[in-house]
Amino acid sequence: EPELAQRFAALARERSEALRARAVPCVERFFAPSRFLRERFLEWGLAPEQVELLGYGLDLAPLAGFVRTPSQELRVTFLGTLAPHKAPHLVLDALAELAPELRARVRVTLHGPKAHFPDYVAALERRAAELGARMPGTLARADLAAALAETDVLVVPSVWYENSPFTIHEALATRTAVLVSDLGGMAELVEQGRHGWRFPPGDARALAEHLARLARDRAPLAALDFPGTVKDFATSAAELEQRYEAARAARRRA
Repeated sequence: EPELAQRFAALARERSEALRARAVPCVERFFAPSRFLRERFLEWGLAPEQVELLGYGLDLAPLAGFVRTPSQELRVTFLGTLAPHKAPHLVLDALAELAPELRARVRVTLHGPKAHFPDYVAALERRAAELGARMPGTLARADLAAALAETDVLVVPSVWYENSPFTIHEALATRTAVLVSDLGGMAELVEQGRHGWRFPPGDARALAEHLARLARDRAPLAALDFPGTVKDFATSAAELEQRYEAARAARRRA
């Protein structure tokens, strides 16, 4: 109903304005882990000097000594919630676009909990079975390194605006290529031809073209140039402590 939708939109605006009026004066500094989110904060009405771009660190301990296992197949992985907005179905749609001889050279695995969207997950499982893809369920944190060791390309196909997904940072930390929707905070983490490649959001055919190219020739994967270091938890904590101390000192001087 259009009128009901308009009413909900008006209520959402009122709530946003009320929250801003109550919360913003109480906050010394906002931190955004992506340029995308910082721009949204500024659009929301925050002053530029109040919003700092500050990426977060990772728990790198589970990835210590990481070594990728070799394979003749192109191993394509999705890690995340099996939900429509996360769009794992696009990975299966792209697999279906491949010619049979190429599809036989690609192994797709969709990791994620199956309880949240049961109808959607059931449809995914039926399609995965038709295409020979795997859906092993929830991936335990302790098994992350092993899953990435059996991954040549991590696909992050979300069709909504992500902020700064941990899965992409973890892929970069293990020098795993990323195919990512050219959208929001995801896109700024993946430089074309350096960390992986971007494709138009929701475009299964464009994703399939990337997969087909890599299934034919793995050389572009070997040519990627990943960052030398990835920020860890300790560094991230030290950065936040420094900013808290600076804010406290400024208050004392005032």
